[in-house]
Amino acid sequence: MQMETWDGTPEELVLEVLNTTPTVDGTQRDLLSGEEGAALVRRWGGTGEGDRRNLVAARDAVQQIVTTGRTDVDLHALLDEVVQRPRLGTDGLTWRLDAPPAAVLALEFLATWTRLTTEHPGRLRRCANDECSRYLLDRSNANARQWCSMSSCGNRMKARRHHRRSAARG
Repeated sequence: MQMETWDGTPEELVLEVLNTTPTVDGTQRDLLSGEEGAALVRRWGGTGEGDRRNLVAARDAVQQIVTTGRTDVDLHALLDEVVQRPRLGTDGLTWRLDAPPAAVLALEFLATWTRLTTEHPGRLRRCANDECSRYLLDRSNANARQWCSMSSCGNRMKARRHHRRSAARG
């Protein structure tokens, strides 16, 4: 289940996919729709509308889980035809994933997200700026990162807090 044209890391893919629903001028956009979405899917190794549709379903499910903690997300349509098969080789038993070609990109996204949440619990989260809909992966030792970008959301939020404190003082 390896993507051929994507040159980023699997972790970068997870963040890029999660961040395909940015809020611009107060309106949330879906960058996986239309030709822009088709181009992104091709860049990530997908080939068609089925890849895009499956990736949107996987993205929406993961966003819901990360944002709300709800796990009652139904991905049966994506996962129904996926089978894991054992393979015995010189290195012992390994598992091969057999899936419809249009599901591979979404499965890569889901598998990497699962690994991230298992190996780095609590580090993948939504930006603390309520007006932002981007996600971040906190790689700091303290796990204290709050914003997707210090230069935009971080500065904006700090300026708002300063303004509120200044206004409260009189």
